[in-house]
Amino acid sequence: MAIPPVIIGMVARATDWNQTKYDGPWPMTPKETSMVLPMVMQYLTPDWVAFFALGAISAAIMSSADSSVLSASSMFARNIYRMLLRQSASEMEIVWVMRLSIVVVAFSATTMAITIPSIYGLWSMCSDLVYVILFPQLIMVVHFKHHCNTYGSLAAYIVAFYIRMAGGEPLLGLKPMIHFPGWDGEKQLFPFRTTAMLCSLFTLVFVSWFTKWLFHNGMLAPHYDWFHCVVNIPEDAVRVGEPIEGEQMTTLTSGPKGAQYGAAVTTGLVGKDERNGRINPALDINDDEPSATTALQRKASVVGKVYKQGYEQTTGF
Repeated sequence: MAIPPVIIGMVARATDWNQTKYDGPWPMTPKETSMVLPMVMQYLTPDWVAFFALGAISAAIMSSADSSVLSASSMFARNIYRMLLRQSASEMEIVWVMRLSIVVVAFSATTMAITIPSIYGLWSMCSDLVYVILFPQLIMVVHFKHHCNTYGSLAAYIVAFYIRMAGGEPLLGLKPMIHFPGWDGEKQLFPFRTTAMLCSLFTLVFVSWFTKWLFHNGMLAPHYDWFHCVVNIPEDAVRVGEPIEGEQMTTLTSGPKGAQYGAAVTTGLVGKDERNGRINPALDINDDEPSATTALQRKASVVGKVYKQGYEQTTGF
């Protein structure tokens, strides 16, 4: 994947642009070097090649851009608005929140793309934040999920973000608020990013343990468990344990609950014995009965039996 860009860069470097239709400054300024790929396609290839090549590049860029905007808006509408702000929100309300989120995210992304001079710097900062903020969370959730909770995760996020931004960020014009050891007056020589990551990891572990200790020892009442992750767990939420060796996993294959808890189930392509999910023990589901009519049939059967018994007692037959 890296070979074609290298070849295009070598071609652009070796080209005598004065012999082409290019009328910009020569040698190229940093502003023009970021446009090397479109320039090579426009001035060094036939028109029909440039047409298809630039069209393909534009399509790939738009595909990635709209996917990013849609995913960010969907995560905000589902994971933040519905889960934290309005748990009783209807589907139509969620759809409208998602639409408004798309406008806000697209506007913010456009503003950022126009004001930030380097896309590579933006990518570097994004990778930086993933390492500092998300890496400790990923490690704990995947490998030590019993030693972390929502309170520790939130505290770790805040600590990591603050320490990282306190170290300064030239791309955003943020000056350092904390001068770490090795500060030379212009840049940080101390590995403050790794320091922020380690502080985030320590905060996640400590705050998770401390909040669990407070609730389990009665220092805090259960109704203070606002995130419902330590002791104030809803009654309809049952923790599903780890599958034992050789256990057959059952999937929801029919009925409204199957449509609600499994997307692939509604297509009929998922079998009962496939190992792609486990039924929560809180769900009392019989896959051998048509789930859509089972409740009505049982109710009708009970009513019929009661009516029959009353009739027999009245008539004596």
